[in-house]
Amino acid sequence: MSIRTRLFALLGIASVSVTSPAQNKPETGRVGFEFALYFAPTPKADPEQVLTRLLANEFKSLRDYLTVRHKWSAIGDYAPPSPDSFRYLTVDLEMAQGAAMAESERVFILGFEALPSDLLRANRDANTLTHKLAEATEGLPWDEECRLVYSRSAWHKKRVESWQGDIPDVRGHVNMHAYRNPELVRIITLGMRKFGLPDLVIAQTPSGGSRAAGNVVNACAQRLLEGQAFDGKRFELVLSEIRHDAMRASALANPLKGATGRATLRLSKIPPDKGDPNNRLLALEFPYAEGKSPLEKQAAALTALYGGEDPIIGRKAGDEALKAASEKARAAFSAKIPEFRKGLQPNERLLVKVPFKFKDQVEYMWVEVVGWKTASIDGILMNDSHFDKNLREGRRLSVDLMDVYDYIHYKPDGTEEGNETGKVIGATP
Repeated sequence: MSIRTRLFALLGIASVSVTSPAQNKPETGRVGFEFALYFAPTPKADPEQVLTRLLANEFKSLRDYLTVRHKWSAIGDYAPPSPDSFRYLTVDLEMAQGAAMAESERVFILGFEALPSDLLRANRDANTLTHKLAEATEGLPWDEECRLVYSRSAWHKKRVESWQGDIPDVRGHVNMHAYRNPELVRIITLGMRKFGLPDLVIAQTPSGGSRAAGNVVNACAQRLLEGQAFDGKRFELVLSEIRHDAMRASALANPLKGATGRATLRLSKIPPDKGDPNNRLLALEFPYAEGKSPLEKQAAALTALYGGEDPIIGRKAGDEALKAASEKARAAFSAKIPEFRKGLQPNERLLVKVPFKFKDQVEYMWVEVVGWKTASIDGILMNDSHFDKNLREGRRLSVDLMDVYDYIHYKPDGTEEGNETGKVIGATP
């Protein structure tokens, strides 16, 4: 049973039914969400007494639109993050704090409930109330929808300071998971439900495109929070229309060549996977962009939004420096093939550079490796060809191992190796 299910049962909050996933309409019932306070290992002051005092004074007006309930629970029912999961489930906390949390006996749970029309200010004030309570008790706030424990300073910065009136910066209130599923990356938000909205999913994207894909998920989530509706399944994303100043500035920062800041998406209802949030889910799809396959269309839409830079660098055939660099890269790559075949870690990427012939031209482009066969690699093209209109970014293809000209291995620790030819010509993908 999830934390939410247990808490709703304890506090008597009904889990609401959902409305049509194809329309940005409000939920029909009251929406419940919850936060909690962990202690490391005991509270400085009695949370119940502090909460009663806050609700009677500084937050007296909350009762007009927000129901607040509380409950103590045994630490065994709401175990804090383990050492193995600590880095993924905490924000700005030290491991020592995690060890101290594990020594506590109880967790103080806060349940909130509001009408859909009041959810923005309800969330704003629930976050502020939780911060005040955490400061007075030296508690560490937990957001069950996001599945994160925060330091008090991180909670204040992300959950209290980031509001612009009644508009939150979605990046501080919604968590995002990105993981291989199984070859490509799946991206999903966690936390939209407390605003009465669906969580958003991009089912598949290459690792190399995951940053841009995550940015478009954030932008769509922000516009939904700001009240943008969509006609049927069609959603017009215009970055300059984002109302939150900091979020808009971030979305429009550092545009690349050709950026329009616009894309037309389709939002489609999808069933949840194991581990997904207990919420309706909408997949972000890109059927209106150019390209033959969904990945090609996705790449074209992201390029339209944020632009791209893919200069062509000419070199004469038979360049001895390039030939030597390629031979060095091929030797290193061949030696590491057995290791690469075992699979990559979540934060690893492997690209290979291969030649593509078009009439009397030879064009070298990068391919992200997503699978292995005996004598070939399955991959995703990471560039648009300058000569062949059929070779577009996002195209799936098979690469003969004998054709590998160079490689780049991006390691989990942030370092990389390879790209020997790029060092000669001064280019990186």
